[in-house]
Amino acid sequence: MNSNYGRQPGLQGVCRNTRLFVGRGSVALSFSSGREAPRRKDRMMRPALAAEAPVFGVATQTLQPREKPRQRRGALAPVIPQASSSSGYGFSRAIQPRRLTAALAAEGLLAALLALLFLASPAHAAGRAECRTISSSILGRKVAYCVLLPPGYDADKTRRYPILYFLHGLGENEQVLPNSGGWNLIQDLWDQKRIGEFLIVTPDAGRSFYINSRDGRVRYDDFFIREFLPYIESHYRIRADRAHRGISGVSMGGYGSLRFGFRYPQLFGSVSAHSAALVAKLPRAQLGSQTEQALAFALGGAFGNPFDRAFWDRNSPFTLVRDETHAPGLHLYFDCGTEDEFGFNIGAQSFHDLLVSRGIPHEFHLYLGGHDEAYVAQHLPASLAFHSHAFSP
Repeated sequence: MNSNYGRQPGLQGVCRNTRLFVGRGSVALSFSSGREAPRRKDRMMRPALAAEAPVFGVATQTLQPREKPRQRRGALAPVIPQASSSSGYGFSRAIQPRRLTAALAAEGLLAALLALLFLASPAHAAGRAECRTISSSILGRKVAYCVLLPPGYDADKTRRYPILYFLHGLGENEQVLPNSGGWNLIQDLWDQKRIGEFLIVTPDAGRSFYINSRDGRVRYDDFFIREFLPYIESHYRIRADRAHRGISGVSMGGYGSLRFGFRYPQLFGSVSAHSAALVAKLPRAQLGSQTEQALAFALGGAFGNPFDRAFWDRNSPFTLVRDETHAPGLHLYFDCGTEDEFGFNIGAQSFHDLLVSRGIPHEFHLYLGGHDEAYVAQHLPASLAFHSHAFSP
């Protein structure tokens, strides 16, 4: 991986789209992209250049999910759901079943074999997840969130931890990590000491794009900064300073993390994004009513209905980089797939070029891959390790 601090524009960090396997041997869970993950597309999103597709396949387990539980073979979802052993907050990791002979299938021998399998499989450290709600006076409703607590959180009641706010993509919600194999992936990274211990928090944002909407009805930016951050950092043991507070996201959430990072540089010391919904310039041609409606639908109405180009520009991370004062010491990472179906790779390259022209240090990569679950699963560990390093003294 190449660090591009002030380098000339160009295709950086291109690599082959290898498969991701995170596992613990024959009796433990392995995550695998397997065959190409299905790419979900909304018919009305296609004509909208700034649209996006959800990027996480959700395999719903526990935590009383808000939607009917469903199993998917997304890149982050367990691929063998037949049997499971509990870990953390009741989430499951799949165990590969074996053929048993008739003799071995006897009840006593089978129980003994299962006991040996469970003893042989290393258990996750005692990390856990919580999914709760916060009452928002700004939004006038309750907002759900999930927090992933590191293994040492319950063991040492005096220790305070860094925090990473992880923003979900369009079509997902606060349960995107705990209700997918992402939870197991993160626990594996903790177990393998590939990342340090920090909290990861995901709030539900609907289709807000993490901004105050054009019509003023959904003031998500105000909620996130004025209510959500203070609430989380007063209810959990957080090292509540810029150096130990990061923000990350995928697709719509990547747009949100970059926007928050540059709009509130005094709050966030590290920022990352995967497949961020970056569009350097919207088409200059006059938008017809059908296209405007498609844009408004794809963007959740956050930028006006009909779509307001000037409002889009005012909220764009590109505009913030050009117009705002930049605090020193920001750690910035982002990547995108070269085959992104919505052209966000072009926006990512343009954003990299802009940062280079402004002399803003950052790490940027274009990797082979599309706007899908497999791409995120392959590169999520890199951004988590990036934040872990930024949190280190």
